[in-house]
Amino acid sequence: MRLIKIINIVCCLIVIAVNVSFSEEDILKYDDQGKRDPMLPLVSADGIIENFDDSLSISDLSLEGVMLGDGDSSLVIINGKIVKIKDKIGDFTVHEIKSEKVYLIKGNKIFELQLKKEE
Repeated sequence: MRLIKIINIVCCLIVIAVNVSFSEEDILKYDDQGKRDPMLPLVSADGIIENFDDSLSISDLSLEGVMLGDGDSSLVIINGKIVKIKDKIGDFTVHEIKSEKVYLIKGNKIFELQLKKEE
């Protein structure tokens, strides 16, 4: 009987020690590296579609088409959206449009996006 009590006390102490060693800081957290967490729902509990355009990186963007015009009237298709100079797509602003590329600004950096060639 006394042995059972000792075993129970030892087991309780082991369980407490294990629980203390796994504090909240030790729990693994997903590192999204600036991208959308794939485990988060795309639709909120209210049925509203979440917008993740602001979290785009340059590798998420694809230049699909270019239509050159006079002055600032040129248009490009990026990720299926038609945009012109000074329009925003996510955190990027369209800066300059060339025949086969577009220059985008994010913060104080300029990025070049090349037109995809059909094979």
